[in-house]
Amino acid sequence: MITKISLEDKGQDILWFKVNEGGLVEEAGPFQNEIWKGSYIPYWDVRIGQLLPIHHYPHIIHGFLKYKVVSIKRENNNHLTPLIPPPSPLREGRDEAFNMLLKLYDKNNNPQDLQRVTDILNDGGLIIYPTDTMYAIGCHGLKERAIERICRIKDIDPRKNNLSIICYDLSSISEYAKVGNNEFKLMKHNLPGPFTFILNGTNRLPKIFRNRKEVGIRMPDNNIIREIARLLDAPIMTTTLPYDEHEDLEYMTDPELIDEKFGDIVDLVIDGGIGGIEPSTVVKCTEDEPEIVRQGKGWLEGI
Repeated sequence: MITKISLEDKGQDILWFKVNEGGLVEEAGPFQNEIWKGSYIPYWDVRIGQLLPIHHYPHIIHGFLKYKVVSIKRENNNHLTPLIPPPSPLREGRDEAFNMLLKLYDKNNNPQDLQRVTDILNDGGLIIYPTDTMYAIGCHGLKERAIERICRIKDIDPRKNNLSIICYDLSSISEYAKVGNNEFKLMKHNLPGPFTFILNGTNRLPKIFRNRKEVGIRMPDNNIIREIARLLDAPIMTTTLPYDEHEDLEYMTDPELIDEKFGDIVDLVIDGGIGGIEPSTVVKCTEDEPEIVRQGKGWLEGI
C-alpha cells in the first residue's frame, strides 16, 4: 500500500512523496527523487494543512519541511484501508486541558478514573493501555464501528487476519469462543499470561469477527486492563500498536511518547509504566492438538 502526500506549491523542486507502509519514501517528485528517496515520513501523523514531518538523515532529524500538506491519497486501495486515520471524533470540542494521558496502577485506582475509561469504551472510543507484553490499542469488543476504526489504523483486513479480544476471566471466554475440555485445561494452566489462544468464535461476537470464524483470546497478567474488562462487563478488542522497524522502540514502550505519537487518533492513553517489547505467544487450538504458531514471551505449560 502506497500513500501519496502532496505539498503546497511555492516554487520548490519537491511537490509530492510516495511512502510505503513502513513510512519509507519510495518515490518523490517532480524533481530530486534520488535525494529524498529512503527518507522516513510517519504518514499516520500527517495532517492536511500542517507542515510535513520527515526524517532525512543527516539534514533533517525528525523535523518538518516548511511546506504544508494539501492532499493525502492511498494507491491500490482495498477494503478497510482508508486515508490517514482522522482524529478521534470523541475528542472534538473537548477542552485542551482535559488530560488524555491517564496514570493508573496495579491496584487502588480512583474509581472515577476507571469509570472514565469504561465510559470512553462504551461510547465507542479507542484507548491505548499496558498489557503483560506490549502496549496495545483497543476498543469495546462488541462495537463494530469502533473495531473498524482500529482495523483502519492498523491496516488490518478482518477477512484475512484474526482479531483478538481481552476477557476478564475463563468464564467470560466461553461466551465468545468455543472452549472444549482440553482447551479449558490448557488455558486454566497458563492464564492469566502472555498468550493468545486462537479458538473458534461464537455468534455472540460481531459480524466483523465471524468473517474469519476464529478469534484470538487474551487474558493478560496485567491488573489494569483486566480490571477495566471486568468493569466494562464485555470483551475488549485488542491489537499491538502500529510500529515501524526504523522507529525508536521508546515510542512503543514509553507512555508519554506513545501519547505524543498516537494521542490524536485515540481517546485516551493509559500510563501503566514502561511497557515491554516481546509479543504474546500465539497458540492455535482449532485442531485436535494445540499448535504454537508464534513463540513470544510466554512458554506454554500443560500440553
